[in-house]
Amino acid sequence: MWFLRSRMLRRKAEAAAAAAAYVATGTTLEFVQRYPEFSAVSNDDWDAFVIAGCHWSLLTALTASTYRQSEQAEVAQALSASLAQYVPDIDARTSLLIQHVKRLVDDKPDILTTDGLDTLAMLVGSWCLAQAGHRRPSEISPVAARHLGLIIILTFRDWWKET
Repeated sequence: MWFLRSRMLRRKAEAAAAAAAYVATGTTLEFVQRYPEFSAVSNDDWDAFVIAGCHWSLLTALTASTYRQSEQAEVAQALSASLAQYVPDIDARTSLLIQHVKRLVDDKPDILTTDGLDTLAMLVGSWCLAQAGHRRPSEISPVAARHLGLIIILTFRDWWKET
């Protein structure tokens, strides 16, 4: 039976990777129309950094899941392998985002207590938009950052829930 569960978890990771790629490609046009300042961002850069944001969101949700630690490791590895088909250096990009969020949360431990989801969305969204547009996160519109961050977080926060 463990073999069937393992295969199911790998398939769920593969589906998550496809969903992340869909979110990246599906948000491009919407953002360019709504926020013209991102029209110069290349599709490859946009996809790579939005997928990295999705990867972060999926890993964050995975750590909160009811999966055993060994299953979490297996799923994380399958997810990274699946996402590498879209973004070969996905682990390096996601690691940068993890460091960015951790550094900001460590500097201001109460940053997530007031408006946790909105703040987290702005942190993730501003990082993705800044990296894709070759800017600093502080130069990104908070409205655009929150918008993208919420799409990323809300799409994947319940991905690993048992059904």
